[in-house]
Amino acid sequence: MMEPRTESPISDLLDAHRGECVECDGLGAVGDEVIRRLAVAPDVDVARLRAAVRSTLASELALRRDRLWWRRCTAVLAVAAIPLPFVLAWAAYAVQWIHHAVAAYLPVAAATLASASYLAALLLIIGATYAAIPVLLARREPPRAWGVAWETR
Repeated sequence: MMEPRTESPISDLLDAHRGECVECDGLGAVGDEVIRRLAVAPDVDVARLRAAVRSTLASELALRRDRLWWRRCTAVLAVAAIPLPFVLAWAAYAVQWIHHAVAAYLPVAAATLASASYLAALLLIIGATYAAIPVLLARREPPRAWGVAWETR
């Protein structure tokens, strides 16, 4: 059952309005009922209301969570790609150095084979590293912690 409020400033305002407004003053018992109902605290089932809001907003929250996850995934990939030109420049310098070092003692064909083998292995490692970033980030469902905070409670 609803309990009356200890203070009801709304009922005081409505009483004052009824005294000034001819139309509202003419409502009689209906006006008294409106004032009485506004003067009591509403009986709200918080658990039912929360469940209704969550079921209504579940698809929107999932969509926002997915968008946020893809935004973060894109940001991580962009940050990870920043050092890539430097890594490739270093790899080109290392391949050239290996070729010159081996060519000083062995025939050029052996130096080319050594530098090409090093380059292939290096490119495989770099490619696997950069390919692993989205694979590690791409899960079936993004972590719930990235969603709306009250959704996880």
